[in-house]
Amino acid sequence: MAHARRKFFDLHATNQSTLAQTELEQIGKLYDFAGSLRSGQRAANVMSLIQSAKLGQADTLL
Repeated sequence: MAHARRKFFDLHATNQSTLAQTELEQIGKLYDFAGSLRSGQRAANVMSLIQSAKLGQADTLL
């Protein structure tokens, strides 16, 4: 997830892309959600599922 976040960060920094900004906000929400989970393993499992779904959408954007 960090690699995808970096791509969007660079895109936003270079072009002030609103799409990249929106994606960065969504990624931030995912990190916040994972941090709020109590079990480390549970958080990893949930993040893996979310990343799979989210990155599937991001592939069409990149």
